[in-house]
Amino acid sequence: MINLRIPGCHGTYKVLSDNTVELSWFCRDRPGWARMLALVKTIPRRVFDNETKKWYAPASEELLEALSQGGWRKAGNKDEAKESPVAKFGRLPVPKKYAEYAAKPEEVPEVDPYERQKELIASYTLDPTRDIIQGLRPYQVDFLKFAAIRNGKVALGDDMGTGKTLQSLAWLVYNRSFPALIVVNAPTKLQWEKEYKRWIGSVPGVTPRVQILYGTKTRMLDRSCSYIVNWDILTHWVRELSAVGFECIIGDEAQAIGNPDSKRAVAFRQLAAVIPECIVMSGTPARSKPAQFWTMVSCVEPQMFPSYRAFLWRYTNVKDTPWGVQFDGARNVRELHAKLVDVMLRRTKSDVMKELPPKTLDVVPLEADAAQLAEYESEEGQIANLQGVEARERLANLTRTAYLVKEKALLNWVKCFLESDEKLLLFAWHRDVVDALYDALKEFHPAKIYGGVSLKQREDEKERFISDESCRVMVCNIQSGGTGVDGFQKVCCNVAFAEFAATSTDMEQAEDRLHRGGQERPVNVYYLIAQGTIDEDMAEALDEKKRVLASVLDGKEAKDLDLIATIAARRGLRI
Repeated sequence: MINLRIPGCHGTYKVLSDNTVELSWFCRDRPGWARMLALVKTIPRRVFDNETKKWYAPASEELLEALSQGGWRKAGNKDEAKESPVAKFGRLPVPKKYAEYAAKPEEVPEVDPYERQKELIASYTLDPTRDIIQGLRPYQVDFLKFAAIRNGKVALGDDMGTGKTLQSLAWLVYNRSFPALIVVNAPTKLQWEKEYKRWIGSVPGVTPRVQILYGTKTRMLDRSCSYIVNWDILTHWVRELSAVGFECIIGDEAQAIGNPDSKRAVAFRQLAAVIPECIVMSGTPARSKPAQFWTMVSCVEPQMFPSYRAFLWRYTNVKDTPWGVQFDGARNVRELHAKLVDVMLRRTKSDVMKELPPKTLDVVPLEADAAQLAEYESEEGQIANLQGVEARERLANLTRTAYLVKEKALLNWVKCFLESDEKLLLFAWHRDVVDALYDALKEFHPAKIYGGVSLKQREDEKERFISDESCRVMVCNIQSGGTGVDGFQKVCCNVAFAEFAATSTDMEQAEDRLHRGGQERPVNVYYLIAQGTIDEDMAEALDEKKRVLASVLDGKEAKDLDLIATIAARRGLRI
């Protein structure tokens, strides 16, 4: 039974004509009001309407009894004929202002969106009097055309390793879009500075003036200089950056602003609104949910999906949970894909880099340590009686315990592999696992990249792995070494995972440190899994989840999977 009684609070409710309950309450103090709000949020399928500022829920017998037991007073009959501002969408209440939009049939274009986009690009001619960076591949020149067609407001969703950095810099040169603001992940700031000076400086008459911003203590900025800033500190610099008068803003790895309510997303959108041109780039623009496309699109075409909530009701699968309505997965995929093609250029490596060698995946089962497996099974057994957030967290923590189960066998596998003449890129998720692997592999003169090291240390370790023949293995944290690092492909074609990331996109980004332009050999990817553990589920679920982004980016239907939720379902857990 739902408890809706709080001392000092008095509630009233109305049963409306569509069998929906409208809730109102008053409390003596704010803490009491907040406690009542928390209780109301436990009501299944409840929804808040911004226009009336009231909560509504289906008038179930359980709810009506809970209201009676909680001392809520039923309002008079005069409003019973009133309709609530929610409509039924499946089994879930939808705010009335979104209902028609959410329920209308999917609009499927008669002409293939990609073909239409290709024809548009092919028919466009670049201005021959403008500078074009030498050495661009044809598909990179096509980006210049598409950006010109879009007046510099464009999303670039090319596969990792296809040269998105170069393409964005080529646009700055072609359109003389200086000064420019470049927002990136912290570990890639030095690399962006290097590439900026390299490519911008190669054009006669263009001075590659660029500075990197550090820290949260701000200062006045030079209005004739381009700047590179990382996502983590962007919010602190918004005022100073807004005053510079940039011609173009570039957002690299723009999945960082997938949550439109995050401070960095709000800051980036604020800057994009006052800077004439905007390029948002990501090979994986939605880390795990197509809903995260909205922020990117809103920066380059604000009117396409003006309401985030309306976007969620139309293009995601809506689920009712004990914690309220959740938006997940993808719906109306073909319609969404067609709209994205209007603003986003997306090419896969198989489309534009025919010469790139193949990438193969090998799942390597490792023998479990009996003692560690017993401890693992004990920990796993304790989760069986848990539910909700706690079950989810404990299930995610099993991945760390699973590493201990396979540690001995994993180290033996790595050492046997390194007996060959090949170098190995070795990824783990947890910092202490990175440290343990690094210490255990000292005989192979390992290099190491993990969160918290300076950009100089990071570059030094990368260069040592590339140039020092005795350095046989690079041990990386997936989050720190899996993005923004280029050059490993010069000396290595083998990558192994000692642990798994939470999403397939993190895994793919890490894999593609090797499977990118400049790689001349087939890339081998090894998932090192502990038999009888969550590793097996992770490998299988990750393989399925890789299809999620393809469903929207490439216009194909696919089933979306929440990785932890999928594993929980296999264990009969409700999270």
